[in-house]
Amino acid sequence: MSFGGGKGTTSVESPAATTLANLAESFAGETTGIRTGLIDAMQEVLQTGGSSIPIISRAVESTRQAGSDALKGINEQLALSGLAGTPEGESIRSKTMQQGEIAAGQTEQSLANAIFQMIPNLVLGQAQAATQGLAGAIPGMQKGRETAFALGK
Repeated sequence: MSFGGGKGTTSVESPAATTLANLAESFAGETTGIRTGLIDAMQEVLQTGGSSIPIISRAVESTRQAGSDALKGINEQLALSGLAGTPEGESIRSKTMQQGEIAAGQTEQSLANAIFQMIPNLVLGQAQAATQGLAGAIPGMQKGRETAFALGK
């Protein structure tokens, strides 16, 4: 930190500020990969709705597979009951297919929304974590300074 005035500048280094800066750099370095991945996923959701994010794609595929399995079970039950090929049977089959597609669409939208809702939490959470870290570190540093002062250092 520099204080300027007229003819010269005086530089004053605070041990607390240096320690806090080092902690902030350490935290930033340790979480870079996670933050980058989350930010990339959030951008993908904003741009495309998240359809190319692997976890969303796998969840949608699993939902579609469950719908397909349900349809297979319905087809077997319709065949056993003699309703296969009848208007009633086709109505049941059609509703089952529609419900499967709706579920797949809701899965994608739900996961994309969850990621989208993380955006403010990530931004505000990082600021809050940094603030809490500062608030927690300063009293400890102040206590250390008081102890050193009391010991005449």
